[in-house]
Amino acid sequence: LKEFLPPYDSLRFQPFIKGGYLACVSRMSPLAHSKRLSLRTLLKYPIVMGASEEMPTTPLHYLLKQYGSPRFVLSAATLTLWNMGITNNSGIGFIHDALLKKDELPPSCLQDLVLIHIKEHLSAATGYVLPDYAGKLSLEMLKHLPAPITLRS
Repeated sequence: LKEFLPPYDSLRFQPFIKGGYLACVSRMSPLAHSKRLSLRTLLKYPIVMGASEEMPTTPLHYLLKQYGSPRFVLSAATLTLWNMGITNNSGIGFIHDALLKKDELPPSCLQDLVLIHIKEHLSAATGYVLPDYAGKLSLEMLKHLPAPITLRS
């Protein structure tokens, strides 16, 4: 099968969405009045994550581990459960700013949460990988994909 795969140096990544992360805390949290916090400070608190089959290999897990040892207390299967875990002060959460675009999330998802900027620049992108010598079928499919969007970090 390897013989059919292109060499790694001929692959390129094309992002759909680029952006950064914000911390989410309960209005009752001692952190709620903070404008900006370091990851080292945030990682002193338990973390409520969205569920992922790849846990703990998502980009956010990797980024957090660069600054300490995250303590995950909940892997929430729904946005409602994620919100409840944070609003009940069970832990803090993180949200990609791409989700803060208008109409991307139900209004209740961020209800009773305070968003805090992170001092370190954490960025992540969602996109696709394509060989430099893409075939006609791949190029035709790409015509139907959205143009790259860059969001404020």
